[in-house]
Amino acid sequence: MRVIARTRNVQSVAYRSLWALGVVSGLFTFLVSAFMIANNLQLRAVDPMHTPALQRLLREMRASPQNDALKDQIRELDH
Repeated sequence: MRVIARTRNVQSVAYRSLWALGVVSGLFTFLVSAFMIANNLQLRAVDPMHTPALQRLLREMRASPQNDALKDQIRELDH
C-alpha cells in the first residue's frame, strides 16, 4: 500500500479566495449578531408597546372606534 502525503497548497488562488470568503462571512455574522443583541437590549429597556402615548390613543380608540384620524395616529406611532 502506498501512502501519499498531502500538503495544503496555501498559495493557490482558490484557497486564498475561500479563506477570504470565510473571514468576510464570519465578520458579517458577528456584526449581524451584535446588532440583533443590541436591538434586543434596547427593546427591553424601552418597551414601545406600552408607551403612555400609545396607551392613551388606544383608550380613545376603544371609546370611539370609528375615528379614522385616531387610527392614523396609532398607525403612525406604531410605525
